[in-house]
Amino acid sequence: MKVLVVDDNPLVVWSVVNALKTLDLKVEGVTSGRDAIRRIDSDGYDLVITDFRMPDVSGIEVAKVIKYKNPGTKVILLTAYAYLDDLKTMASALAINRIIEKPYNIDEILKFVQEIIGNVQKAD
Repeated sequence: MKVLVVDDNPLVVWSVVNALKTLDLKVEGVTSGRDAIRRIDSDGYDLVITDFRMPDVSGIEVAKVIKYKNPGTKVILLTAYAYLDDLKTMASALAINRIIEKPYNIDEILKFVQEIIGNVQKAD
């Protein structure tokens, strides 16, 4: 399973990438939405974990590109966004698989990723 982690905070990218590597996944990280879109254009990912608010391109925009290019890619959105109900409505329209609020618990992210891995393996 190939995973892309996107957040404008390098520490978040580092921590999530390293945690996911413990699951023996192919994990890459980038610190901007633009870089994520470039990667999505050139590489296929099974899962993208993206921050909602980034200075260049939002996580919602990243999710739109993902769902256009490869609708089967799973998306987890990380957010500290105060208006979670509005975000849930947007996320639902884009078929985002999970919203995790910051500050996040890395075990929560790992749990959701393991659920996704299990669902992907069942489909194969």
